[in-house]
Amino acid sequence: MSTGSAPPGPAPVRHILIDEAPGEISVLLVEDGAPAALWLDSFHDRGHRPRVGEIWGGRVVASVPGGQGIFVDLGPGGEALLPLRRGAKAPPEGQRARFRIVAEGHAEKGPILARLNDAPPEGTGLLVPGPATADAMASAFPGASRVTAFDGEDARAWVDRAREAITSPVWPLPEGGTISLESTRACWTIDVDSGAGRGGQGMLAANRAAGTVMARAIRLKEAAGLIVIDPAGRERADSGALMAALMAGFRHAPDPPSDIRSAPYGLVVFTRKRARRALGEALSAPGRRALQALRALDSALRAEPGRRFLLHLSRDLDMARTGHLRGLWKAGEEFIVARHGGRYWIAGPSGKFHPDPHSRPVPFLVPGKDFDLERE
Repeated sequence: MSTGSAPPGPAPVRHILIDEAPGEISVLLVEDGAPAALWLDSFHDRGHRPRVGEIWGGRVVASVPGGQGIFVDLGPGGEALLPLRRGAKAPPEGQRARFRIVAEGHAEKGPILARLNDAPPEGTGLLVPGPATADAMASAFPGASRVTAFDGEDARAWVDRAREAITSPVWPLPEGGTISLESTRACWTIDVDSGAGRGGQGMLAANRAAGTVMARAIRLKEAAGLIVIDPAGRERADSGALMAALMAGFRHAPDPPSDIRSAPYGLVVFTRKRARRALGEALSAPGRRALQALRALDSALRAEPGRRFLLHLSRDLDMARTGHLRGLWKAGEEFIVARHGGRYWIAGPSGKFHPDPHSRPVPFLVPGKDFDLERE
């Protein structure tokens, strides 16, 4: 059994919220009052991690076994894949060309490319940045209005709530039960738990609710590739109710599920086109702990303008601040000073930092934590 696209319905009400934080800009789409998409622009990734819409110079390095594509060296952007149509002739190794990023890399796999017919570049690396993240989202979701706050809360509060949902593997259903989402190397798996003591009608209701919640979770987490669902119950009606609700949830969304169908053992399987890196992976990337610490300090200073704060760092984070993440930390602290002045200290095993060199010493962080904040 497979389903087509859901019938058209009323267009959702969309708002775009932009949260500027140390080292990063978060752009959140709120759709009918709920977070629907979160796109991150980390300054640390610019020119190093290829992003959708950018144009890079690359050099052909090898053919994929079976002739289905070629590997391309993007210089600081790593290795990427250019798929080839069946029977297409692969360009010779060593040839340089311009490529557009059509899908970002994920896990240990590189990005997917489309070759451009422009004049070849002299070297490898980023040639043309993509549009600003907020502009790209506005283009992808026509009619969305840009706002600084929504429903009584500012962009930071909305983005923080979206991040919490993205990193949570379990999402509750409205009338009891949960769905659990997990990413593996091969696919995404989603399990529907209807809750204890629910009969046949309860299973149907749980699957309908799960399909709606699942659509939001898949979109917000940027889940893509092969997705396997284990509905509540094993009857065909159970999976049918879920599929109908799932497709309705993607009615006005880009990249909806394709080839959705029932599978053996009551499972539902489908694929979804991959474009952006899964948000769970992005939020756990190297450098993320540093951005989280700087973000927490910025949020605290914003919430209590009259307070001073001490940011205590673990040994690992302190070493990163003075080592391989020195540039990220420097830019993040410059952002904080520009916004809040010198109302903070940063302390770790290597010493303390404050814009005022005469500030008093501060204690170190308790073991086992990345960072902590203390009011002065």
